[in-house]
Amino acid sequence: MVAASHTSVAEREGIRNRIAEIERQLDEHRYRPGPWEQLLKDLRALPRDERAALKEEISRVSSKLHRRDGRATLSLMAGISIEAALTVIATVLIIIAQQNHSNLLAIIAAAIWIMTFQPLLKIGVGYLLGVEYEYAYLYGAEPRFKMRHGDFIAAPRWSRIVLHLSGMV
Repeated sequence: MVAASHTSVAEREGIRNRIAEIERQLDEHRYRPGPWEQLLKDLRALPRDERAALKEEISRVSSKLHRRDGRATLSLMAGISIEAALTVIATVLIIIAQQNHSNLLAIIAAAIWIMTFQPLLKIGVGYLLGVEYEYAYLYGAEPRFKMRHGDFIAAPRWSRIVLHLSGMV
């Protein structure tokens, strides 16, 4: 007898079909908001092993959804390199500010750190929890990072919470 918490084969195929339909609509440039959000809600109700079995499909469609508006992207390493370089620059600025008693340089350094520590910390925590990232994209002048949404959905609830909380630090 199958445990009650597992979905039936028909339900799993129904979810796979919905993912495929959303992807088809995206490829044909006729997707309208709504189905993806409902699908994610339904996916969260699945047992973890069943979500994990769908993670590649989820990540692929999530990436297509994210890229459909044509935003500029960078490789993941380029985005991390920019964040790391800005963090180092801010460190140098804080040293110079301290030596020159410059409040302005200290404020600039702190502002840079505020922008760079959060994404670097979240990426690091994500990797520790098994959630990888795909690429960086520009949000204004600041790089942001696109996580592999399938990894996120497949992760246990506690790790999804920890990942979100790490972004609030």
